Amino acid sequence: MTFENDRFENILLSVIGMIKVDIERFRGVWYEDGQIFVCTRSGGDNAEYCPNKELENNPNLVDVRSDEDDNTYLYYIFSVPKQYWDDMELLASMSRQFISFIENEFKEIV
Repeated sequence: MTFENDRFENILLSVIGMIKVDIERFRGVWYEDGQIFVCTRSGGDNAEYCPNKELENNPNLVDVRSDEDDNTYLYYIFSVPKQYWDDMELLASMSRQFISFIENEFKEIV
């Protein structure tokens, strides 16, 4: 579930103990399949100049993947600390309900 809002971004990052200024070349963050994904533009030739040590050293880091089409994009994948599991599912559910409401209310526009 992608959250296109600074508040949601800040919430998701705080769950893994991060803030935007800690992340070099930050591009976005979202919650999907029980994990938090952080997208950066610090892959490929950018890796030397933007190592993102804060992300790399985060204890919740599960995996790092390069974008298949553009290796300058890296996806850092984090587990959600157990104390936030219920909150994350509630947040994702609320977001899905909101999107469904918008799609139904504004069918002609969307």
